[in-house]
Amino acid sequence: MGIRVLCEGAYSQHSPSRPELRVPIWISQQSGCLFVQAVQRKGDRGALFLLDTGLPHPLMLSPEGVAILNLPSRRAGHKKDVSLLTTTIDSFYLPGENDMALAVGQIEAIVDPTLTAVLQHAAPDIAPVAGAIGLPLLKDMPAVTMDFSTKHLIYHIDNPPSLPPHAAVLPMELERAGGDGDGYKAYVSLWGYRSVVDTGASLTCVPPQTALRAKCVQLRWIEVLSLYTEQLSTEACVERLAIPPFIEPRVHVTYHCENHILLGMSLLRRFRVTMDFAKSRLILERSADYEEQVPPSGWSGIERLELQSGTICIASIKSDSPAYRAGVRAGDVLLQVDTHPVKGLSIEKAARLVDGTAGSRVCLGLQRQGGGKPRRLRVAFVRDSACTPSRQVDFYGCVLSREEKGVPLLVCGITKGTPAYRCGLREGDEVHRINNVRVQESTLLEVMKELEKSKVRMEIRRWGLPLFVQFDASIHHKGAQPTQ
Repeated sequence: MGIRVLCEGAYSQHSPSRPELRVPIWISQQSGCLFVQAVQRKGDRGALFLLDTGLPHPLMLSPEGVAILNLPSRRAGHKKDVSLLTTTIDSFYLPGENDMALAVGQIEAIVDPTLTAVLQHAAPDIAPVAGAIGLPLLKDMPAVTMDFSTKHLIYHIDNPPSLPPHAAVLPMELERAGGDGDGYKAYVSLWGYRSVVDTGASLTCVPPQTALRAKCVQLRWIEVLSLYTEQLSTEACVERLAIPPFIEPRVHVTYHCENHILLGMSLLRRFRVTMDFAKSRLILERSADYEEQVPPSGWSGIERLELQSGTICIASIKSDSPAYRAGVRAGDVLLQVDTHPVKGLSIEKAARLVDGTAGSRVCLGLQRQGGGKPRRLRVAFVRDSACTPSRQVDFYGCVLSREEKGVPLLVCGITKGTPAYRCGLREGDEVHRINNVRVQESTLLEVMKELEKSKVRMEIRRWGLPLFVQFDASIHHKGAQPTQ
């Protein structure tokens, strides 16, 4: 495949030992990756470098085929300032004497919450490279759609998408991120707060935390859908990669600073999210049930928090609730919520962190009152007040519940190691079909009759994705019984 020139610009490099140097650059696309090519001599294009658009410490490809990680100089009085004199490129530099070179095969993973997608390509015509696509590049597109159902990130090259039915539209602002990282923040107004938009594998630079893990082992390639030139006429798709572990693998609602919150993966991943930069709006598609999911309406059983001697404690918890079954007890000291320390937060802010949407989970760092070793417990959220005895069915170690006819069954409790757990059911799952019978259209008695059959096949939804679970009751000898 040839190189397609997208735009031109210039870079400048400052050094205490030499004056400012400016040379032209070209932004090119080759084998699915974006590159920068600089002119070394008149009429001669020099080394091909990978263009980075979001990482605080970009990675590039050197002429020798190694990945270069730019690190701050440790020599006293030496400060390198490399910037671009262009409005379309926000992160670029040339490798210097203080850069650290890593062989491409040594790079195992990039751990960064600001990544949208990592492109690691083993094309035959170029050496393998790694890079990032972020808001500094995407902001120049009319719109970007994150389709979590198909796991694709869609670049709208020409026109922004039309407003879909049942869409919730939030005004959006785009601002350059300050601090150590280069990038942009997207804000929307939600719940009375000015919220920072984040997708878990973020399009923002909040916070700019980057870590590179290097091992002397062969790189395990990550296959991606490449960006080919012929696709760029209307839109191009990049597979949204799961690259564990992220520093923030799951963000629900995180307070970034006073009156700012982070709108994260736990909420946005339920929708097809479009960031319409041309009209400055955020569109949440497929959201006919938007009011049921925003704000979070899940129930864990933690009823009240209180401040005791400067620490936040669990003041009240409902017995036989998801949190209680996970091991949370009244009097426990709350240390962290999804790795975020709660020390110094108000009760209101801590309660917001602990809230969740039905079907999601939260990881709580707790310590027993009076001391002891801190523990990390995963607590599931179910629909509010779903776990009422009159609406429950026991099925081989799990509790299925629903509020009324017309909604799916919810797995509001399950014991690890039981037959239901081994067949694949998990707390928070929604059961939509049992043996081809639609649960929403059936009474609880009809549902029980299906569950009592020798072989049970369930169609469930987990995080909005369809899954199938099969259960052979001939191995066990306990039928499903309603709880009183």
